[in-house]
Amino acid sequence: MEGGVIEDEDLIVNLRLLIILNVLISVDVEERAVGRIVQMITEDTTSTDIATVSGCLGLLKDSMAMGDTSTKTKEAQDHLLRIFFSPWWLKVVSNKVYNDDAIFLMSAIKQRRDYIKEQTAVVLLRNVLTCRRGNGSQSALPTSSFLPSIVVLLSCELNANHHESFSESGDRVGMPHFVPHWLSTEGVNTPSLTDGSIDEVDWYLRNYHNSFDDCPLAKVVSDIIFGELIEKARSINSDELLIMFQASIQEQKEVNQATNARLLRCSGQASLQGPVSIKGCYVRALETDAILLTFVCKVAEELSNYSRSFALEGVNAVCAVRILNGVMPLFRWPDLFFKVIMKLKGSGHLANLLSEGGPLHNFNWCQQWMQGLSSHQRDVEMRLRRSEAALREAEIDEDNKARQFRRCPHCNEMFGVDQVNCGVFYCGRDAHGANGPAVGGRAVQGGYGCGGQFRLDEAIPYARDETLLGPLREEVLANRNLFEASNQGAELWARAERLDIPPISFRLQNEDRTSMSSKIFNISLVDHLQQTPEEENICRLAAILNQLPRLEHVSCLPDLIEVSPRFNFIYHAIDMC
Repeated sequence: MEGGVIEDEDLIVNLRLLIILNVLISVDVEERAVGRIVQMITEDTTSTDIATVSGCLGLLKDSMAMGDTSTKTKEAQDHLLRIFFSPWWLKVVSNKVYNDDAIFLMSAIKQRRDYIKEQTAVVLLRNVLTCRRGNGSQSALPTSSFLPSIVVLLSCELNANHHESFSESGDRVGMPHFVPHWLSTEGVNTPSLTDGSIDEVDWYLRNYHNSFDDCPLAKVVSDIIFGELIEKARSINSDELLIMFQASIQEQKEVNQATNARLLRCSGQASLQGPVSIKGCYVRALETDAILLTFVCKVAEELSNYSRSFALEGVNAVCAVRILNGVMPLFRWPDLFFKVIMKLKGSGHLANLLSEGGPLHNFNWCQQWMQGLSSHQRDVEMRLRRSEAALREAEIDEDNKARQFRRCPHCNEMFGVDQVNCGVFYCGRDAHGANGPAVGGRAVQGGYGCGGQFRLDEAIPYARDETLLGPLREEVLANRNLFEASNQGAELWARAERLDIPPISFRLQNEDRTSMSSKIFNISLVDHLQQTPEEENICRLAAILNQLPRLEHVSCLPDLIEVSPRFNFIYHAIDMC
């Protein structure tokens, strides 16, 4: 054992057997299963397969095949994996064991092995990536602090569905993207750009779709990177994240055919000792997308806390606006953005941000959301009712005129028939005025009707005046469209409220330092609870549980049990439920 690292492979095998024995005892299996492992240790009949995690899992499963339930087997496998990929184990094993175990874990996650749940996969792979740091530990980018060889191996396992394409000059045409399933939706048209003079933002958004549709490993890696970035975002502002995002895009854009060929060669030759470059690899592409995700959340967080954003007011404001205008029409990005604001400060604060004079008022992608404001809905509904009432009143009036009036065949003047008598009429006059033209028996001096003579059947019946009703109908139609748009806007608010943001590491804070937790309990928080004083943790636990519905407290209990041997969190959680 040199420098705290176990180089003796036989010793590692014996330690694995002891760990298997401990796991079997902890799940209360039959004595025969335990006896078999004890026999292997005492008689030194261990197989070389036990030197691998895969061999240990197989031995564990075989040992438990003597009448035990599959539930117990899965429980034991989960326990074994958590030990073999715990920070303390990964720090003491040799580089070869570390490398082999890492490759096994990546492959198991990629192949969706039933003994590795998604939450467990995030914890285990995060341990692999973070327990041994590379030379870039102080770098702003999470992947720069991971061991380059492991990052390249990960990129090899990711196997993006994205087929690299290059221009005639060898420049990269686009980059692979990872869009989380909870953020994606069907039927979204992404920009198709062909102009060679496009800037970095346009280039990034070119053919923006999920290149890792059927790759669970990409989901796990993305969540780990996102969790690291969210933690880093606590101490930096959105403008700094924007600079990181620009630099990351530039790195991806600089990958040419030669660089891509080098990455493909390195993916099969990564070693823990040799220098390996990770520039432009698939993991770095996932990181670029995670930076964008973090940037959008940070802008929303700043708008929630301060009603302003550093990125939207700094020297890079034009680029920040370009990015938001480019990404917000795609998938469910606006749902995420507005969900963060509503969770941190409420819908009333969001309404203020969207209102005239607010920082979001002039964004085109916010217009439909503004139409969904309750105040706007009430105003539009009232205008619609008034216009419908005006149209209805005008139509009734016109219908009455159509029943009661006719038009003079000579001057088209409207008149009503009081009595038919002989059927001969003079426009605007009594037909039989004794001393000349008269109305109602009184003489008139012209100016009322044309005085032309006609028979009643020659008079045209009055028809609705469409020049009067047409504009009223157009006003009603316009108000109905506005009302429909306001209902669609209101549905956007409701849809954002329903958005489930499940990344395990996702957490933000508002200005009162109240946590916004995802519905999947924050496993990174569980790790943090194991390393901090009990009194501080009880307060932190209370703050988080208070943000969750009562029924979700129960879903936290398994994670709390994980840390309960050292602290009494389980009892506090039960009290809070």
